[in-house]
Amino acid sequence: MSLVLADRVRETTTSTGTGTITLGGAVTGFQSFAVIGNNNTTYYTIAGGTQWEVGLGTYYGGTLSRDTILASSTGSAVNLSAGSKDVFVCYPAEKSVNEDANNRVLIPYTTGTTNVGSLNVGNATAHTDSGVIAGFTASEPLYLYTSLQNTSTANTSYASYAVNDGLHTAYAELGINNSTYSYSAAGYPNNGFSTPLASFVESYGGPLVIGSWDNQKISMIINGAVSTTDAMTINTNGSVAFNGQVGTAGQVLQSNATSAPTWVTPNAGTVTSVSGTTGRITSTGGATPVIDLTSGVATPGTTGSSSLIPVITIDTYGRVTSITTAAAPQGTVTSVSGTSPVASSGGATPAISLSAAYGDTLNPYASKTAKYVLAAPNGADGVPTFRALVASDVPALSYVTSVGGTGTVNGITLTGTVTSSGNLTLGGTLSGIGNTQLTNSTISGVALGGSLFNLTAGTGVSFSSGTTYNGSAGITITATGAGGTVTSVTGTSPVASSGGTTPAISLSSGYGDTLNPFASKTAKYVLAAPNGADGVPTFRAIVASDIPTLNQNTTGSAGTLTTARAIYGNNFDGSAALTQIIASTYGGTGNGFAKLSGPTTAEKTFTLPDASATILTDNAAVTVLQGGTGSTTASGARTNLSAAASGANSDITSVALTTGTISTAPSVATSIVNKTYADGLAAKWG
Repeated sequence: MSLVLADRVRETTTSTGTGTITLGGAVTGFQSFAVIGNNNTTYYTIAGGTQWEVGLGTYYGGTLSRDTILASSTGSAVNLSAGSKDVFVCYPAEKSVNEDANNRVLIPYTTGTTNVGSLNVGNATAHTDSGVIAGFTASEPLYLYTSLQNTSTANTSYASYAVNDGLHTAYAELGINNSTYSYSAAGYPNNGFSTPLASFVESYGGPLVIGSWDNQKISMIINGAVSTTDAMTINTNGSVAFNGQVGTAGQVLQSNATSAPTWVTPNAGTVTSVSGTTGRITSTGGATPVIDLTSGVATPGTTGSSSLIPVITIDTYGRVTSITTAAAPQGTVTSVSGTSPVASSGGATPAISLSAAYGDTLNPYASKTAKYVLAAPNGADGVPTFRALVASDVPALSYVTSVGGTGTVNGITLTGTVTSSGNLTLGGTLSGIGNTQLTNSTISGVALGGSLFNLTAGTGVSFSSGTTYNGSAGITITATGAGGTVTSVTGTSPVASSGGTTPAISLSSGYGDTLNPFASKTAKYVLAAPNGADGVPTFRAIVASDIPTLNQNTTGSAGTLTTARAIYGNNFDGSAALTQIIASTYGGTGNGFAKLSGPTTAEKTFTLPDASATILTDNAAVTVLQGGTGSTTASGARTNLSAAASGANSDITSVALTTGTISTAPSVATSIVNKTYADGLAAKWG
C-alpha cells in the first residue's frame, strides 16, 4: 500500500454517516479516484454545504475509507448528512513541505519541538553524477556539516549513519558510542568497538576497504590538533612510514615499547656453534653443525613370527624406544557341524562330507563306466547317477542338410537335397538318389543306386552314356554333324568388319566421336547433333538455338505471364506496370482524385455509417438538417434556428424561464444559478 497523489481528481458522493463513502463517478473535466489505485492511500477533502473534512483515506473499487481525520468542520469525523457532496484529492497544509522566506525547509517534529533544524538545499553545481539525492551548498566560512545526535543516556545507545546493499544482507556503518556505553550491557565482546565515546567505521557482510581511488597517500594521525607528523602513512609507492620514517633497504621495524616503532639496521653475526638437546637431537657442534635425531634404543631388523607378535613402545617425542615380542593368542576348535548338503562327524577333528543321499555326486570326478553320463533316473525324477543314455533321453533331432569341409562319412542316410561347400567323399553305396541335383561337388568312389540326372542331346551332338547319368563312368559328347570353319565375318551398320577369317570389328567411321564417347573431351562440351541441322552427333558447345523457349528467362527477371491475371479489376501479364485506377468495388476511389490523410505513427479506426451519406467538412457551414446552424454568423444561426431573443436576429440579453428558478442553492436539475452562486464557485475552484 502506497501514498498516491494525482492532479484534478474529483467525484461526488451521497453517502451519509462517519464510515466509508461510495464514490459516484468523476465530475466533468476531472479524473476519478481510480487513478489512485486499489489499496493505495491518498489525502482527500469531503465538502457539502457547511460540512467539510480533510483526511487520509484508502481507495478500493469505487469506495474511499476515512482512515485518519486531519481536520474537519467538527474537529472529528463528520457525520455526513443526506445530499450530494464533493470529494477530491488535496494536499493538506499540515502534511506539506515548503520553503520559508529564508529558503529553509522546516521539518515538523511531533513531540512538541517545533522542528529539528533547517535543511538548506542548494544547487550542488559541483555534482554532475547520477543518483545524487540532494546537494548542499553554503557560504559558511569555517565548515559545513550534517549532525546526527542520539540524546538517549542508555548504556547501550550510539548514533550512526548506515548504508546497505538494498537487500539488507550487508552494510557499512559510521558511528559513535555514547559516554556510558557498556559492552556487557550491549551483549558484545570487550574490544575497541565497545569503548565509550569511540568513533568507529565498520562493515558487515562484506570486506571493509579504506583507500584512495586515485594515486593518493593514506594517513593515520594521533592528536591532529597539534601534531605535524603522521603517526603512520601508507605512501603512494606502497611503503609504510611511522612518524615520517620510511626506512631503507635491509632495515627492520623495531618496537620501542611505549613510543612509535622505528626502522633499524639489524646487527650481523656468525653462527659459531649449535648444540642439541640430550636424548632428543644430536649436533656435531661448530660453525657448520650436523643436526640429527638421537638414535633410539630399538634394534633395526624384523621382529615377530607366526607364534610371536611384536610389542612396540613409542615415547612422547614420537620415537620407537623398544620392540619386544609376545605370544600370539591361540584357541582350539571343539566342534564343527554341517548344514545340508554338507555333513560333519562333529568333535574336535570332524570329517566334512556331502550327505550320503547325494549318491554318485559325492565324487563326480572319480572313474566311471564308459559312455555313462550323470543323469536323473530313466523316465522319473530323482537323485542323479552315472548311467547309459536310453532312447527316451534323446529328443527329436533335425536331419543333416549341409556338410562343410572334406572328410569321410559312414553310415548316414541322406534324404532331400545335400549341399557341400567342398568335396563330399562318401564310402559305400549311395542309394535313393534319383534325378537329384548335386551342386558344386565331386562324388568319387560311390556306386549310385539310381540316375543322378537326365541328359538331353541337342542337334549335332550325342552322349556315350545315353540320356541318364549315374556317375559310374564319364560322359563323352560326340558331334554328329559335318563341322566347318568360319571363313568371313561381315558387319551391319553401325558395326563394320574387315572380313576374312580374322576380321576386325568396329563401329562405322561415320559415327565420329561416338567411336569412343568416354574419352577425354573439351570442358562444357556435350554430345549433340550439328548446330541447326540433322547429322552425326559430335561433342560440341551448347548454343542458344539448342535451348527451347522457357516460361521465364535465365537472368532472373520475370517474363510475361502465359495467362494474364486480374489484380483489383485490372488485367496484368507482366509486360508493363499497372497504372489503372482501382475501382471502388475493390476498395479504391474509382476516379484517381480522392485522397485521405490521417494517422502517422499507429493504426487508427474510423467508423463510417453503413449507408450513403455526405461527410461534413470545414469548408462549408453544416446545415440544420445535418445538426448544424446552416450559417457562418451568429445572427444567421439564430435566424435559422428560430432562436432570436428580444428582437429579430439580436444577441440574447435575457432569459424567460418556463420551468425552474434562479437560485443561490440549486437543488433540482432545472435550477439556474445566479451570479452570486457562480462567483462562489469561481472563488472555491479557481
